[in-house]
Amino acid sequence: MFPRRTGPPSSGRARRDRGVAAVGVTLIVALGAGLLGVLADAGLYAVADITSTGIADDAARVAIVDRAAADVDARVLAEVRDRAAGLRRVQVDRVVVYRATGPDAGPPSACTTGSADAAPADLCSVYEGEDLLRPPQDLTCRWCPADRCLRDLVGVWITMSYRPLTALAPTLTFTEHAVNDLGRGPALPPTIPPTSTGGPRT
Repeated sequence: MFPRRTGPPSSGRARRDRGVAAVGVTLIVALGAGLLGVLADAGLYAVADITSTGIADDAARVAIVDRAAADVDARVLAEVRDRAAGLRRVQVDRVVVYRATGPDAGPPSACTTGSADAAPADLCSVYEGEDLLRPPQDLTCRWCPADRCLRDLVGVWITMSYRPLTALAPTLTFTEHAVNDLGRGPALPPTIPPTSTGGPRT
């Protein structure tokens, strides 16, 4: 019998072992980074989802408190913009100021899915994300402040999208709405906002 060789492994086997170890470390690092990204996305999305409820509530409150102003819708948009600015990787896609049919009613589908120009003039004003940066005189309303009466319920509906940190994860979209009663605010003076496309209601 030949004696068993107990010396150090050949250089080829050592290189193969080092290669296998390097691949294993790379996989572990990639999986760990992916898991951290998923956890971070989950946390950021949860914060954005919870905060969006408060944004809708505050925007609807502005629609009541400042309803005497001709640029009240611009103030609603400013409230949404300023509150959403603190959310990471979140953008506001659409804001709808609408005449609600009940204390918790959302806007009609024509206001949430159709184009802003095609929104029903007696039901809502639709503003896209880029409108949040426009000056008040450049905004076009459909259901304008001058069209709103004391008996109207005013709602604000917001849709936002979250862009994940992880490249393979899809963009997540969430919506919130809040409704307030115009009767809780101050009396309306006879002001008419610019670029009104709807007729006044009595």
